Amino acid sequence: CQSWGRAFVQPVVLRQDAGEEFVAWPTDRGLMFVGSINRKTETALSIRYMLTTSAGIAARPSYLPSNPDLPGDPGLVITPSRDGFVHALNDWTGSALWRFSTGEPILERVAIIGRSAYVSTQPGGMYRLNSKTGVQEWWTPQVKQFIAASKDRIYAADKFGRMLVIDAQTGAR
Repeated sequence: CQSWGRAFVQPVVLRQDAGEEFVAWPTDRGLMFVGSINRKTETALSIRYMLTTSAGIAARPSYLPSNPDLPGDPGLVITPSRDGFVHALNDWTGSALWRFSTGEPILERVAIIGRSAYVSTQPGGMYRLNSKTGVQEWWTPQVKQFIAASKDRIYAADKFGRMLVIDAQTGAR
């Protein structure tokens, strides 16, 4: 399978079943591809769809599987790009579900915890978005990287590598 641009990050396996496996990978040319592999022959990877952004994509896509208890709930592929946008696509069809602009380059992978997506920007700042709608829930300054999360706290790093402890509900330190 040929894709345009260089893939600098590890692909992400999305959905898989006995017959087919979906995989997503971004390139430095601002393209994110989703392909499918026929698991019976395992010789052909075909492109199902692709996302085009106006700048390169430096981070791995994130995946939020569909909720089996909610009929029609789509799985999401969430991809940040250097143009400052976060894109959410239906994992099966590739249709755009939402897009959010941070106005600043994004080089880190979006962290998905439950129904929240945490986005860190290059200059330093973290957004918490509703992962299903893309609506901003809060923003906090001087955060460069998501590290981990507990039920009530987000652990992140600032530009000096110092750990920040952030209230998961409010974004306050």
